[in-house]
Amino acid sequence: MPSILRRTRAVAEHIQRQSGGEATHLACVRFFHALRAYENAWGSTPDRLRLSLEELRRATTDLTGDPDTFRRACRDPRHQGVPQSLDEPFAEQLRAFLPVPA
Repeated sequence: MPSILRRTRAVAEHIQRQSGGEATHLACVRFFHALRAYENAWGSTPDRLRLSLEELRRATTDLTGDPDTFRRACRDPRHQGVPQSLDEPFAEQLRAFLPVPA
């Protein structure tokens, strides 16, 4: 199954490449696992979707250090309750955590 949240995944991959720290690398790996589980849960049960959504929220908090990152993306008016509509707002929230070039 192709990634539904391609922009989000691309920004997280960029964060992983830019970071030299092991903690960020591990947070990215956890984030990628949670992202894939969330994408796959859409074809499953509501309970599985709820659990994967919560894990994605926790993995996003671990990655960014901000517990509201995922919540802000979900409140964006472009998000219509389906994963495709979450992609750009979520990617923008993650971009805010990229280091600014000197």
